[in-house]
Amino acid sequence: MSKKYVVIGAGYVFEKHMRAIAETGGELVGIMDPHDSVGVVDTYFKDCKYFREYERFDRFCIKNPVDYCVVCSPNYLHSPHCLFGLRVGADVICEKPLALNPRNIDSLLEAEEEYGGKIWNILQLRLSPLILRMKNVIKPANRVEVDYYTPRGDWYDYSWKGDITKSGGIFTNIGIHLLDLLLYLFGSKWKIIVSDIHSRWGMAAIEIGNTEVIINLSIEKDKKPIRIFNINGVEFDLSEKFYDLHTMSYSKILSGDGFGIKTAQPAIELCTYLRGSNG
Repeated sequence: MSKKYVVIGAGYVFEKHMRAIAETGGELVGIMDPHDSVGVVDTYFKDCKYFREYERFDRFCIKNPVDYCVVCSPNYLHSPHCLFGLRVGADVICEKPLALNPRNIDSLLEAEEEYGGKIWNILQLRLSPLILRMKNVIKPANRVEVDYYTPRGDWYDYSWKGDITKSGGIFTNIGIHLLDLLLYLFGSKWKIIVSDIHSRWGMAAIEIGNTEVIINLSIEKDKKPIRIFNINGVEFDLSEKFYDLHTMSYSKILSGDGFGIKTAQPAIELCTYLRGSNG
């Protein structure tokens, strides 16, 4: 029998999740988003129910039990929406970041125990074929530079993404999957050497294990898009297209081999310290 899903948040990343649900044989039965530009759902699931009001969605989930609640809402709502999913008896699949602050991690772990469900985080870069190629050039001590420029228009500043209390700032909103990949490759112990972070760009020098990392992020409109990892002089382009990594993530989750709360925790902690150590 196919797994049943509901999704909270039908914004930018929503279609990747719908495709992953469809390609892994699932059924999307409900979505909730206060904005009603959700017509893309017809491409995949024409019978999916749509809710603008949280209360009606809550009632629907209680009356129609589902296997998974997928959280694609704004960053500051991820943690409470994960709790919602557990409360209605579902396991949860959550986009990055799982939470904005480390203190929320304890609450999520306690909720897993209370409700008996599981929270999975989408950390798709860990599944990229690039990883094996990266590991081939890693040495006992490494020098890494990350240049990640992904231009955004003025809308970004006026949306929740431009509000640091809602997005967590550029390292949390744009850079967390890069930081997670660095911690995955080079170890969980880190030390921030220097950071200079603003609303539209940020730089940090970090020691991760025996690796010196310089990471440059920018959403400035005049920057050419670049997504480059340079490890010991060898470049890896994160813009390379592979088989959909969200679908691979769902397949792992369905087999019980996804990335749980503890796996997501180190990058959330690093983002939080970067936010507080600016300058």
